[in-house]
Amino acid sequence: MLSTKFAPRPKSRRFPSNQLSGKMIGSTNRQRSKRTRTMTESSPTTDATLFTAVQLEEFEADDVIAGSAIGKMLSILFLYTVLAMSFVGWWTFTQDADSENSTPEVHADH
Repeated sequence: MLSTKFAPRPKSRRFPSNQLSGKMIGSTNRQRSKRTRTMTESSPTTDATLFTAVQLEEFEADDVIAGSAIGKMLSILFLYTVLAMSFVGWWTFTQDADSENSTPEVHADH
């Protein structure tokens, strides 16, 4: 018979898998957050923008051109898909109708 009893939970939150060089993971997270905070505080911040206003306008114009090209491409591919699907559907049903209308050949040998 299968036992449904589970091992009791340990009262301590220190497990061997959670230890990192003898310390709990929570303490390393605090150390990491202090380290990250000091790195961001000590890093130099500049107020200079990465791109000029002219470059930003060029990016926007390029985005408009790319967006319209993508829209045209998707429209053409959708139209092609609908036309190909319609042709294959028509071809399938006409081939099926042709095979139903034809009489099977009867062989005298069988």
